[in-house]
Amino acid sequence: MVLGTTGLVPTTTQELGVIAESVLKKNVQPTHFVSNVGVREAFTRIPVGAYGRYWDMPAVAQNMKWVTSENSALPYVETDPATASTVAQTGGSYGSLYAGNWQRFCYMGVRLDLQTRVLTERYIDSGLVGIFAWMRFSIRFAHPETFVRTIGVIPA
Repeated sequence: MVLGTTGLVPTTTQELGVIAESVLKKNVQPTHFVSNVGVREAFTRIPVGAYGRYWDMPAVAQNMKWVTSENSALPYVETDPATASTVAQTGGSYGSLYAGNWQRFCYMGVRLDLQTRVLTERYIDSGLVGIFAWMRFSIRFAHPETFVRTIGVIPA
């Protein structure tokens, strides 16, 4: 699973150290891992030793935080770039793990400030108030080459 597409359930935490080291080799200090919940849980379920003590983080990645999200940008079924086929077609599911310096190189540009409006529908009959809010923004990366992605993690 070293930055590849093996499609394995994690059995060691070596991949966490490898992906953090890959960011360091680009002269950037990694700050966060980002993945869906299934990928993170696949790594947290790795037992170490006969007594069920759970894994220790590799030294290069010990101070990194892990952010999880269940949005569509971090899917459970992804395309395998090694074979250019969809994993879902073969009955599998891969997840991705990202690492990088999210505090320094990830920016959010606000295009439309937060706006709210009280809805005029008949919520008052039920003792409720309806509020509609919207905002438009975009996320950009100052140096996308400093972020590293590994695929092939099966979130079992």
